[in-house]
Amino acid sequence: MIGRAFAAVLASLAIAAPARAADTDQEAILAQIDRFFAAMKRQDTAGLEKLIYADGVMTIVRIAPDGTERHSRRPVTAWIDSIRTTPGLDERIWSPTVMRRGPMAVVWAPYDIKKDGERLHCGVDVFDMVRVDGVWRVASLMFTAEPGACTELKAPG
Repeated sequence: MIGRAFAAVLASLAIAAPARAADTDQEAILAQIDRFFAAMKRQDTAGLEKLIYADGVMTIVRIAPDGTERHSRRPVTAWIDSIRTTPGLDERIWSPTVMRRGPMAVVWAPYDIKKDGERLHCGVDVFDMVRVDGVWRVASLMFTAEPGACTELKAPG
């Protein structure tokens, strides 16, 4: 009797272990994104450089109120250079969806960005993440910039 109960406990732990590992990875991934936004807010370009791949790409999709789109791509390092001269930025995400397999992950989340406390716009951030030597890094970043979408994306106040 004790043997069966012990075996049942071990079996349940074995089933739960992968889920916990996934939760730990998800927490680590989201913590890196939090560090990314904190470094951006502080204009800490050295900190940002530690969180990204130097050859990563940023894709921006600007959507005007009339629905027209403007696309641009640039190296993430060029964006980091622009952070040096853009004080007062504060970006946050909510309701992130994290998809992960092994050492790669994608994070999809609505966001808003403020400059000096005034909301500029909302949109969706997509972070491509990769784990290298146990540390999650931003491999590339894509986002929409949608000035009229804050209500639809349920932006917090």
